[in-house]
Amino acid sequence: MPAPDHPALGRRAVLALGGLCALALVGHTSVLPLLPPVWRQAGSAPLYLVGVAGALLLLLPALFAWAKRSAVSPRPWFLAHALAGAAGLVLVVVHAAGHWGRPPALLLLLAIALLLQGLRARTKTADKLAGLMASRPQAFEGEPDRTALAELLERKRGLLARLDAAAEEATFSPGPGHWLRRPGLTLAYQRLVRAEAELLGARRAAGLELSRWRQVHMIAGWLLFAGIVIHLVTVTFFAGYVAAGGDIHWWHLAAWGA
Repeated sequence: MPAPDHPALGRRAVLALGGLCALALVGHTSVLPLLPPVWRQAGSAPLYLVGVAGALLLLLPALFAWAKRSAVSPRPWFLAHALAGAAGLVLVVVHAAGHWGRPPALLLLLAIALLLQGLRARTKTADKLAGLMASRPQAFEGEPDRTALAELLERKRGLLARLDAAAEEATFSPGPGHWLRRPGLTLAYQRLVRAEAELLGARRAAGLELSRWRQVHMIAGWLLFAGIVIHLVTVTFFAGYVAAGGDIHWWHLAAWGA
């Protein structure tokens, strides 16, 4: 059997990745008091560079959402998003230097929650979802109204022809480009998708965890993205506010807010 064209993360690899992250975090916490002062001062030159690298790695998974809705294969992007997210989390924890009492620590907690949810989704939720889809005749509750379903699918196809003439209804998922170019049509299409799921009873059959984990993961991911951007803007332009009257020992463009 030929080897797969693209890399994938199996259960063992995911668990190993989670274990390595946990080991790195525990190890750093243990040796932190023994490190030189420059590695314990938040915002110091080396920790600033570590923070920038960690932020860039944590922002990389945002591209995975784009890759899933484009012509490129999403599997390498999934691998990159998992590895970058794990490495980025370790780096931003090193960057924080144990200062968990400051507001940016909320971003660390959100990143940890995202990692844990991702590990669970890959090792537990994915198996449950696969089992549900494998038993497709029993996956939905009751017999759907076939006439209503046929009418809804016809409306979806007609709307999709206006939204993206080259797409196929069975595999189409709106991407950022659709939301930017045709937000009204994209929103209308998404409403029909939700109506179809409701008509089939798919969400009720799947249960809360299976039907909502992806939305929760994406919302948390975009919140982390926004938080990182806000943090970068704050420390770069509002260094005086961040320092709270103390010494500004990191690279910045302005000290507004002092």
